Amino acid sequence: MTQATTRTTTNSTDTTDTTASRPAARPVLDVRGLHVEFPLGGRTAHALRGVDLSLAAGDTLGIVGESGSGKSTLASRPWPSP
Repeated sequence: MTQATTRTTTNSTDTTDTTASRPAARPVLDVRGLHVEFPLGGRTAHALRGVDLSLAAGDTLGIVGESGSGKSTLASRPWPSP
């Protein structure tokens, strides 16, 4: 059984200002504080901890990271339709 919980956290190091190049738009995907845990025997494996992401219409999102960092777990979440 997969359990996903949400908690608000902020951990962004991107300081690029894109507001001057285009007007603010409502994101088609906005996730804050995503946590995904899997039961593993008598323990809990924390697959994702505090993931924040926002995607506006027309934007492209790339997810990169080390092996075992949770990329596939993040991509396989049941995202809502816009």
